[in-house]
Amino acid sequence: MNSRCTTRLTFCLAVLALPASGPTAASLAQQVAEEVDADIAAGTDLRFHGRGAAAPAFVRSATVAGNYTDLPAQSSSGPEFGHAVAIDADWLAVGAPGTLVDHGAGFGGIKPAGAIFLFRKQDGEWIPSQRLTPATFGLAPRCGQAVALRGRHLLVGCPGTGSLPQPGNLQGGYAAWHLDQDTDNWEPLAIPAQTTAGSQCGHAVALTGPNSDGMTRAAVGCPGWNSHQGRVLVHAFSDLGGSWGAASARTAGNGNSNDRFGASVWIDQNSRGNGYVRMAVGAPDKLDDLFPQTGRVYLFEGSALVEAASLVGLTSQDRFGTSVALAGNTLVAGALGSITSQCSSGSCGRVARYVRQSNGQWVFQDGGVAVNVGGTPPGVQPEMQFGSAVGIGFDNWIAVAAPRTNGSGSSLPPAPVANVGMVELRRAGDGSASVDGNAWQAELRPGVVTGLQLGGGRFGTALDFSSSHLAIGYPLSGTLIGGRRGAVWIYEDDRIFGDGFEP
Repeated sequence: MNSRCTTRLTFCLAVLALPASGPTAASLAQQVAEEVDADIAAGTDLRFHGRGAAAPAFVRSATVAGNYTDLPAQSSSGPEFGHAVAIDADWLAVGAPGTLVDHGAGFGGIKPAGAIFLFRKQDGEWIPSQRLTPATFGLAPRCGQAVALRGRHLLVGCPGTGSLPQPGNLQGGYAAWHLDQDTDNWEPLAIPAQTTAGSQCGHAVALTGPNSDGMTRAAVGCPGWNSHQGRVLVHAFSDLGGSWGAASARTAGNGNSNDRFGASVWIDQNSRGNGYVRMAVGAPDKLDDLFPQTGRVYLFEGSALVEAASLVGLTSQDRFGTSVALAGNTLVAGALGSITSQCSSGSCGRVARYVRQSNGQWVFQDGGVAVNVGGTPPGVQPEMQFGSAVGIGFDNWIAVAAPRTNGSGSSLPPAPVANVGMVELRRAGDGSASVDGNAWQAELRPGVVTGLQLGGGRFGTALDFSSSHLAIGYPLSGTLIGGRRGAVWIYEDDRIFGDGFEP
């Protein structure tokens, strides 16, 4: 294996000489396992595995973290900075739902109210801009468990929010902000939230970019609604009116209790005023043919967002629809509970890709399980939860996370460290979209966990693409000295292979 590392020894791109036809997932894992083990034994800080001469140089260009110096002492589990991420153009929003905040006795004193951190890219650096700490009722509102950022709009979910007389009723909540372009400040913007007891609204949130008519759409998942049947609330914002409209609800046509419809949601629209509008909603706990938690993904289309299709998981406990990403005619969905021939003990996970045909049908194209060349051990691991988060990015790149992947510690021989996490990058060799094992191109992961670092960081809990960046949440990372504080790693597609970052 040929390796090129930056002079700071903080990033290494491993390039493999592979057959032109490309290996299978299994042979790829076998081919590199020995090299990976050798690198780990040698102490190499291996953060990236790439394949072939055309492997992408996804360079980690920044690491960002939150500032808690003026907040109450945080818990041992930490504020979970990076549990949710959203990136668009020069703005990054990071959810830290475990953040302890004191909003006063009237709001329950010190509790995990949550926080949202905003960063702006200036002169190549991601600079802290604002910290939002909404004051909400509830025992643990967890604001920032979900975030969405598109254009001048920010949407934040607070699924643990309660009401004043019933702080533990888990009705959930969500709030919106709008970028003031004169001041570059994010200002609160009223959105007529619609919640009921137990709904857990804000568990998932999504935004479209604006179309040419100045219309932006928001989707809010409420998976606890109506005995966990679940629903999604849709709002529309018009530049002409300058405000968010009232919510309209969407439910599954064959919905039942405990489906948890709305546990994941993605909404997409064409920038043209008369272009498409589409929404994908996951119901990962749905029972199908007497198999519990098989899961489904529902597709809604048109300006009225009418249900157009439902796609079903494969087996019991599949939890298909744990994550969804939608871009034009392409849907990618994760099933973190999947049990496969490579892994019979559960929660190994898988990913699937569907394409919308000209007749409106959504047809399965390809799918696969983890390759995980740098894991300990390599390959599919029980409980790794591959497919927990998915994203569709620039140049047909598809990212799939497995935040509970086991990595390596710095002891010799290398010892497994649980729940380190990793993200795989997939794309077909000809540059087209694909998610099967042969489309594995690279993986991003933390390096070897040293004695001063805490394991269990769950890299890949959240991820999001912009036009040239990939942001990945690492919410439980930390050190023995500083505790768990979390971080977000930001990558750029840099084929020049620069080393413009510090660890």
